[in-house]
Amino acid sequence: MREDGALEYAKTFRLSAGQVRRARLLQQLAAHGWNLDATAAALRITRDQLIRRIDGEGFGYLIAEHVLKAALKRTR
Repeated sequence: MREDGALEYAKTFRLSAGQVRRARLLQQLAAHGWNLDATAAALRITRDQLIRRIDGEGFGYLIAEHVLKAALKRTR
C-alpha cells in the first residue's frame, strides 16, 4: 500500500526449467567471451558437445552453419 492508501500490485513470473537452462547456457557463453573452446572447458565438455547443446537448446542459428554441421556429423 502506498502512503495515500492506494493498493499496489506486483506480479511475479517463474521461468520454466527450459528457460533457465537456456539462460544459463547463454550466461556461460557470455562469461567466456563467446569463445566455444573456453566455454566448453569451463563446462567440462568437448567443443562438439557444447555445439550440440547450443543447437539442442534452439540456438543453433548462432553457430556458423559449417561449424554446426561438422560438429553434428562428428557426433553421429
